[in-house]
Amino acid sequence: MANPLAFSTIYQTVMKAIADAQYSRTDEVKAVVNMIYLNEICQCDDLYPLFWLLDCDDSKKAKAPATITGITAANPPVVTAAAHGFATGDVITIYDVAGMTEVNNRNYYITRLTADTFTLHDLKKANILASTYTAYTSGGTAHHRGLLITSCSRVLLANWHGYNKGLSFIGSEQIETEATWMDKGTSIPLKIMHRKIYNNDGDQYDYLLWFQGADAAYDLRLWTEIQPTLLEDASDVPLLPSQFHHAIIAGAIVRLGENKTQVEAGVVWPAIYNTHIDSIKTFNRKWWQETKPFERSAHFLI
Repeated sequence: MANPLAFSTIYQTVMKAIADAQYSRTDEVKAVVNMIYLNEICQCDDLYPLFWLLDCDDSKKAKAPATITGITAANPPVVTAAAHGFATGDVITIYDVAGMTEVNNRNYYITRLTADTFTLHDLKKANILASTYTAYTSGGTAHHRGLLITSCSRVLLANWHGYNKGLSFIGSEQIETEATWMDKGTSIPLKIMHRKIYNNDGDQYDYLLWFQGADAAYDLRLWTEIQPTLLEDASDVPLLPSQFHHAIIAGAIVRLGENKTQVEAGVVWPAIYNTHIDSIKTFNRKWWQETKPFERSAHFLI
C-alpha cells in the first residue's frame, strides 16, 4: 500500500513538474490541485459513488408529534410543548395554532432549550421574527418533519429500522400537487427529500425531510455520500485511498499543461492521468460488485 501524500507534498511535486522553483504560482497550483481532487477524481465514476465516501448513520430518529401550549411573541419565539422530545437540528411543521396563526403550515429548524421548550428558526438558522405576530391564544401541534444532517454530496438511501423497503424520494412538484404530503396528517413517513440550503455567508446546510410527518418514534438508517472538503492545511490528506494520491498530481499537471504551462515530460502526463482514473473506477466497481451493500437488511450494513 502506498504511503498517503499530504497536501504540501502534492502541490510541491506539481510545482516541481512545472519548473516553479521559486514557488511563485503556489496559490494557482493549490487551486488546480483542489479542482482535480474535488471536481474530477471524487466524481470520476458516473455509475457508482466511490465506496470510501459512503457513510451509514444509524443515530437519527423520527419523533412523535408534540402538543403546543404556548408560543411567545419574541425573536425567536419560544414554544412550550411538554416533553416534546425534539433536539436541536430537528425540523418541525406547526399546525392548528389559534391566535398566532402566522406560524401555521411552515417548516422550522428548532433549538432545544429544555425538555418542554424550544425556539423557532428558518432553515438557514435565522431567527423567526415573531414580535409583530398576533398573540398566541391556544392549540397547535408540532409534527416532526426531518432533521439537519452532516453535509453530504447526496443522500443515497434511507429506511426505518425494521422495515425492509427503503423510503422513496419525492420532488417539490409532487409535494405541491398532492396536498396530503404536507397536510396535518401523520403516518410512518414514506417519502424523503434531501434539501441543500445556503445562507448569505455561503454556509451549507443539508436536511433530510420526510413526508408525511412522523406519527411515532422510528429509528432511521441513512446512507449518504460524503462531501470531501478543500485541502487547505499543509498536513491535509485527500479522502482517497493512498495508492491513488498520485492521480491528483498527474491531473493537476495535465490541466496546467493544457493552459500552456511548460511541464516536464508533458506529452506523457495525460496518459498517466487517464490510467489513474481507470484504475480508480475499476477498484471502485469491483468493490460494489462484490459487496452489494444496499442488498443487505441488517442494522449495520458494513
